[in-house]
Amino acid sequence: MMNILTANLKHLYQLRSIWFWYAILLCQTPISVMPFYSKTERFLGYLIISLLIGILIGSMQKNVLSKPFSFCLPGHRHITRPIVFGIGGVVNFILGCVFLGHPEISFPYVLLVVLAGGFAGILVYFYGVYVGIVELPSPFAGILGLLIPGAIFFKWDMVLQHIIIYWPIELILVSALICVWVWMLFGRDILARKYCGKLAMGML
Repeated sequence: MMNILTANLKHLYQLRSIWFWYAILLCQTPISVMPFYSKTERFLGYLIISLLIGILIGSMQKNVLSKPFSFCLPGHRHITRPIVFGIGGVVNFILGCVFLGHPEISFPYVLLVVLAGGFAGILVYFYGVYVGIVELPSPFAGILGLLIPGAIFFKWDMVLQHIIIYWPIELILVSALICVWVWMLFGRDILARKYCGKLAMGML
């Protein structure tokens, strides 16, 4: 019997339109692994992957919730939370391992930095989920257009990287509180009520 989790996962491997986003994510891989084979001082290239995956997952959840067939599946109102947190947690804590290649951080302190890097990725991932699931245009989603130029010209990513390396515990605590807030937010029925039976324009 099909359940809502199966319906969600089927979107990830059966929709050919998602293959395009897989190709985009694959193109970002060199940016993420660059610190391991170059002398670059910028280790947060993986945040691009976190953002793109967040947009993909957020848009997918909106599409599933708006489909009439999903209303007949058990637990369709509450599946968004485990999908968003499950994929985001696994992806970002793997990507956070990029800090293992930092030449100035030694063991075991590097494990704390890796954990902080994972939490930083989750925050960017949550923003991507918001961009994917919100009805566009949205002023807060429009900030996305400022983040990339800010990282390139003003080195905002270096500020975040400095926080990850030198204040990892503080970042972990703040990020954990935000995760709790997002967990409670996705536990409500507001998304199902908002998109139930409505035409939802997703990024696909």
